[in-house]
Amino acid sequence: MAFINAFTERAPNYVCENAYQIASAFSKFYHDNHILSEADSDKQFFWIYLCAATKKVLLKHLDVLGIEAVESM
Repeated sequence: MAFINAFTERAPNYVCENAYQIASAFSKFYHDNHILSEADSDKQFFWIYLCAATKKVLLKHLDVLGIEAVESM
């Protein structure tokens, strides 16, 4: 929905706000869950997949905004 609103209203702030919401939610998830030390291997696999999917989504947001992502900080 953020991309549609950004396009129809010519307001890229919708994409920025959506990216911020996703990054904030992921940060809380990452803080609250110890992914690499998770005993349940199925849960750990899903969490790693979720991390990769979140990265992909955020990279798409940056690409749409014309921002080049850094590899690491």
